[in-house]
Amino acid sequence: LLSYERPQRIITQPCPAGSEMDLTSSACIPCQSGAVSTTGGRCVVCGDHQVGQGSECQSCSAGKFSDTTICRSCPTGRMSHSNASQCVDCAAGRYRGTGHPGNRCFACEEGRFVPTIGASECITCPPFLTSPAGAVLESECTCSANLTNDTCSTAP
Repeated sequence: LLSYERPQRIITQPCPAGSEMDLTSSACIPCQSGAVSTTGGRCVVCGDHQVGQGSECQSCSAGKFSDTTICRSCPTGRMSHSNASQCVDCAAGRYRGTGHPGNRCFACEEGRFVPTIGASECITCPPFLTSPAGAVLESECTCSANLTNDTCSTAP
């Protein structure tokens, strides 16, 4: 003769958004980092370039990147478009400094240049010299329009 015990039926409230039921303990546990759930639902991991915010996966806005848990601002000298998982360096001749929007790099102004990628500022041409906007090399700094080459070459 076999005997068995009938399992007890446990009635619980649904877990709130951002958590799921632990099947072992019947307790609500938070979703892992980068995952979301709706009320009473199971946790699901957000897709690439998204972060979990309670019950929704959200894309990062331009100038920010996703490290799967939160959207972070791009550092100076780097930029991103929306839905980015990483920031990219500004090209030579371009920069992004503190206080500039993070979704684009800016060309160096006239009279300035920058030969490196990922710059946060441009370098000013030597005295009496100027350069076109977006200059990459110091050799692009040439004598200002109203000065003669003699004046430029003897300038300190």
